[in-house]
Amino acid sequence: MIAATELDAHCHIRGDMPSGYGDSGGGCFSIETGKLIAINVGRDDVAHKAVLVPSAVIQHMLAQLKSP
Repeated sequence: MIAATELDAHCHIRGDMPSGYGDSGGGCFSIETGKLIAINVGRDDVAHKAVLVPSAVIQHMLAQLKSP
């Protein structure tokens, strides 16, 4: 579950709970649509929350790689 939908300074969003070992790379999906919302990239041990990168940010990064 996602705790906040606003991006932090690193373009990350936070989950409600910390991610577990081996969760990195796992997807966060919409219950309504089944679409990928974000990918788990780690955990914030201070805030005790998962750290996720929104799929829109990943799409933008990939588009930048394709540009000449």
